Amino acid sequence: MNQPPCKRGLDLLRDPVLNKGTAFSLAERQALALEGLLPPQVENLQLQRCWEAFGALGRAERTERVQKHGGTMR
Repeated sequence: MNQPPCKRGLDLLRDPVLNKGTAFSLAERQALALEGLLPPQVENLQLQRCWEAFGALGRAERTERVQKHGGTMR
């Protein structure tokens, strides 16, 4: 049986186990008081993971460049 989470709004978004980010459907956003707390687009979790991986690659590349040139990151 799949029970809805008892948390709503910011409490739900602060819980890493329950937070699906932009993968919450419009109906879920309304039912869980998330309207206005998330970007308006709805994405699936697979797309979110791709963006996260892409961002991680960019951070790693920037860190490598800074280290190569003897700089520091702020």
